[in-house]
Amino acid sequence: EAGYQEVTLLGQNIDAYGRDLPGVADDGSGRRLWTFSDLLRKVASDPLCPPRVRFATSHPRYFTRRLVDTIAELPRVCRYFHIPFQSGDDEVLRRMARGYTAQRYEDILAYVREKMPDCSITADAFVGFPGETEEQFER
Repeated sequence: EAGYQEVTLLGQNIDAYGRDLPGVADDGSGRRLWTFSDLLRKVASDPLCPPRVRFATSHPRYFTRRLVDTIAELPRVCRYFHIPFQSGDDEVLRRMARGYTAQRYEDILAYVREKMPDCSITADAFVGFPGETEEQFER
């Protein structure tokens, strides 16, 4: 009624939504009963939802193919991901306790491009981790 055109769901690691809620899905996947994909479906299907739904920020540790598939299926959800990366070097990522590898990050981007070639992807880059070598920095 107020004419809002967009709602933004905001969280530091928004993909982790539901990990602290009780229950496991009954589809045999082992996933939590409520995930960020489920929240997006709920919000986007609400009759009071504005025409566009956006969210930020995704974290590679919690990012799932199910999230990409969900966004591809929901016309109200903007085809946009903000996925920061802290390093392109696996040893540095391990020392930072980030919970993902450089290859996992690349696989995420490849799957997004496969499912939604027109999707926008942005990122933050963290540089200069203590003890990082020049070679690790260049990755």
